[in-house]
Amino acid sequence: MKERAHSKVTMGAGTAIDKNMYYMACTLDSLDRDTPFSRLFFYQDQTAQKWFHHDLNRWRVVSTCLIPETKNSPRQVCALSEEGEVEYYSRDGSRIDRILDAGLSGHGQNFGYMSRIRCIGESIYACGYHGQIYKKDSSSNWKHFDDGILQPHSKIFNQAPNDKHSKNLIGPVPESIDLLDINGSSESEIYTIGDDGFIAYYNGINWSTLPAVTKACLYGMHVMSPQEIWIVGSRGTLLCGNAHTGFNVHHRKNMDCDFYSITNYKNTFYIGASDGIYTIIDGKPIPLDIHNAHKIREIDTIESKNGVLWALAAKELLRFDGAKWDIFEHIDNI
Repeated sequence: MKERAHSKVTMGAGTAIDKNMYYMACTLDSLDRDTPFSRLFFYQDQTAQKWFHHDLNRWRVVSTCLIPETKNSPRQVCALSEEGEVEYYSRDGSRIDRILDAGLSGHGQNFGYMSRIRCIGESIYACGYHGQIYKKDSSSNWKHFDDGILQPHSKIFNQAPNDKHSKNLIGPVPESIDLLDINGSSESEIYTIGDDGFIAYYNGINWSTLPAVTKACLYGMHVMSPQEIWIVGSRGTLLCGNAHTGFNVHHRKNMDCDFYSITNYKNTFYIGASDGIYTIIDGKPIPLDIHNAHKIREIDTIESKNGVLWALAAKELLRFDGAKWDIFEHIDNI
């Protein structure tokens, strides 16, 4: 393990690798909040040292994902920065590329910050502000995948609109589209969500906007099947449905907390929220009481993997095996 700078850390974006390994992006508490810097940690429960890291200077990592092993490449983890830089990390080392038009300081169109990266099928997708969506497969660079959703600069800066980016979209386009998640059951069944209740669906041919059922900011999705898509958002918003039959509101806007992520573990839904973890009982979110010495808050990511449930808080990493919770305090915070 590399020698660490003497600073406590705050954990942010993360992804489960298997039942014993987790990957996460951290910021140093000693740095100014505006300083872009990310320290990427592996937590490996079956090793003596447990924590391993490398640094990405001048990066603010906002999302991570796992790319499964194929016959042509090893298992990899991806880290996406708000400026559209992407690191692929595996046993072969680190490789970096960039989404040309993303961010605010690149050499492309500078459409705005990125927010999420996901592996769907055999391709990688990333979304961000102003309707940005990009796709990368094994044989190509990052390409726009946002025909009809991407907002041209004329709309971003409130000038006369240029309709060439909206002519192929089915349904009305809001004035502002900040996309916060993208997910799907296959590469021909993809959803993207964002602020003001925005949901769009890709059917393998084109994107269509879906009727808004809430004005909440929608943060995260979980795909149970093509027919059952769960979405969570601000002030306790909880939606379920699909593009063909519509989305139903299970719960919305009468809570003080925000829901960030949702997953299913052993036939029970778990929600990562700004004030802890919730389960869904009789269609309603119920806070989960975890007895420990810590006050667990700000669960950014919750995910089931290989028989366990992982949850990432700002200061702790949690794992549930169906019977007990293990709470791993970050090594730099002890």
